[in-house]
Amino acid sequence: MNDRPSTPSDHRNGRVRRSALVQLLAPTLGVEKSREVVAAAAKHLGFPDPVTFSLEQAESLLQHLAGIEGIVGVVARFAVNRVGSLVVADDDEPTDTGIVVRPPAYEVSTGSYNRMPTITMGELVELFASSLDAAKATELLRHAAEHVGVGPGPWPRPQVVTLLEHLCTVEGMPGVVARYVQPRVLQKLSK
Repeated sequence: MNDRPSTPSDHRNGRVRRSALVQLLAPTLGVEKSREVVAAAAKHLGFPDPVTFSLEQAESLLQHLAGIEGIVGVVARFAVNRVGSLVVADDDEPTDTGIVVRPPAYEVSTGSYNRMPTITMGELVELFASSLDAAKATELLRHAAEHVGVGPGPWPRPQVVTLLEHLCTVEGMPGVVARYVQPRVLQKLSK
């Protein structure tokens, strides 16, 4: 059985930039450490020192890193689920990360539209569920939302910042996943 998420067939022939792999790992490991582990894994696997990897090479590289104990392995296991979103064809820009930003929310109390994009509980659960199971991710996010007083969502950027900052302080895998997810969600909500 193949654990790799399905990737559109036209992406199978695409390329993954080395810098995109580094950026995928950098929020948790830092840029320098990410460059170091990507270069070491590429060398270990016998890949030349390219600017881009084939999707198969990128997946192999991350699978190799996922076998390492500690934070590098944890982050790489999470990144394996995201590598398909980094595929580029020739000189195209990378494809979307899969985070959906909702249109402006209607503010009932003022009767007007809030111009801030939002993200739903379900979308955050999906991001956390790739490393935690969906039930645990849902429970974790509900508890955190109650703890920081942000309500059930959808959440605009200020509430997401509060929620994710709290989750980043949680010990263990939930905190690691939160630190990994946080920059992607916030970048998407900034657009």
